[in-house]
Amino acid sequence: MSDKQSYSHVEESGVSRQLTKKVAEGGGIVLAGSIVGKAANLMLQIILGRVLKAKNYGLYSLGFTISTFGVLISSLGLPNGIVRFGSIYKSEGDKARIKGLLIAALAISLIFSAFAGVSLAMLAGFIADRIFHEPSLTRVIRIFSIAVPFNILIIMIASVARSFHLMKYDAGLRSVAIPALRVFLVISAFLLGFRLNGVIYCSLASIVLSALLGIYVLWKIFPDIRTPLKPIYETKELLRFSFPLLIVELAILFLFRIDRLMLGWLGSSSDVGIYNAAAAMGTQAATISGAFCASVSPVISDLHNKGKKEELRNLFRSTTRLDRKSTRLNSSHIPLSRMPSSA
Repeated sequence: MSDKQSYSHVEESGVSRQLTKKVAEGGGIVLAGSIVGKAANLMLQIILGRVLKAKNYGLYSLGFTISTFGVLISSLGLPNGIVRFGSIYKSEGDKARIKGLLIAALAISLIFSAFAGVSLAMLAGFIADRIFHEPSLTRVIRIFSIAVPFNILIIMIASVARSFHLMKYDAGLRSVAIPALRVFLVISAFLLGFRLNGVIYCSLASIVLSALLGIYVLWKIFPDIRTPLKPIYETKELLRFSFPLLIVELAILFLFRIDRLMLGWLGSSSDVGIYNAAAAMGTQAATISGAFCASVSPVISDLHNKGKKEELRNLFRSTTRLDRKSTRLNSSHIPLSRMPSSA
């Protein structure tokens, strides 16, 4: 091996180590945020189960699950497009295309989410009466439908932070802010004597406040969104990439949430409440792998765009090795086939 080849090999190894370190740090931040968020959510589920009892807890769970489908459908897969193209444009320093990407993604998703929220509110009576045979579910669905555009805004801004490799904002918005605010507000509502309606409105308030925080984060990480900089739009390419991923995400959501919907359809809201309380106690081995995926995805987009196949290959080997070790530690005493699918 010549001196030039040796130097090139050492340089590539150094770059690979830096990329792996960057992914590990980002994954660690997301993992820490996920742990905090899951702890807060577990506390919330325990409190809800104790105070609301089975029927009202089941109504809350069904309303939340139904609104989640509205949020995902109205996203059109655009958060994935933001991570993909945002990381590329950020690496190239192309602020005009970043601005065009953000404006297009936010405008499209907010329009569709507003339509989804209105549609969900209008169909609430039909869903509650004809599908779940729970007339009292109507009000729950209508209140949760208000949260759909605000949820979309949070998801979009968190994806912007991820595309900029600012994992602390991604984890802070989705894994810390919403669960922490929800727990605080729900406890306050219970102390004031409110029950189901108080919980639903507190959940809505936590999402609205987190969305306002998200707007501040967006201004902070990309101040050019407010400047006269002329945006460059590539909307067709964004939609062409994003929409197929929506189908995949819908399939995953059905896999994780169809149990509650089927139980609500074939059983009662009390059955859903009891089931959800038990499911909340389960552990999720996917938390660790999900944290690394969130951190590595924008780096992969950037390397693939630049044609750096060797760095991409080394990064894949390093991150999958870390993920396998972490998953073995997390699942060493639990057979993989018996792990609960959701918390």
